[in-house]
Amino acid sequence: MVTYGLVKHEDKSKTGIFIRGHANYAKKGADIVCAAVSIIGQVAALGVSKYDPDAEVKHMTSGHISFTCKRTPETEAIVYTAIAGLDEVAKEYPANVRETV
Repeated sequence: MVTYGLVKHEDKSKTGIFIRGHANYAKKGADIVCAAVSIIGQVAALGVSKYDPDAEVKHMTSGHISFTCKRTPETEAIVYTAIAGLDEVAKEYPANVRETV
């Protein structure tokens, strides 16, 4: 199961997302799910890094990523666009992806 959500940060001037886990290969669409969530996470991390060179991007292991960055209008747009994309993947493949609060 892939889980994702907003990074909870005590410093309200920071924002970010995390994506953890792997799709269940016994379930339909696992390859597509892994590709989609990986691309969304990588592109979002690259995007926020353009607006915050001090962004902390963690590639924990294959398929796992999180990042924290300075909260600006640009980074907020990137973060919430990534969450919207992940929400759509979760709607299509609920057996493989879910948001964690």
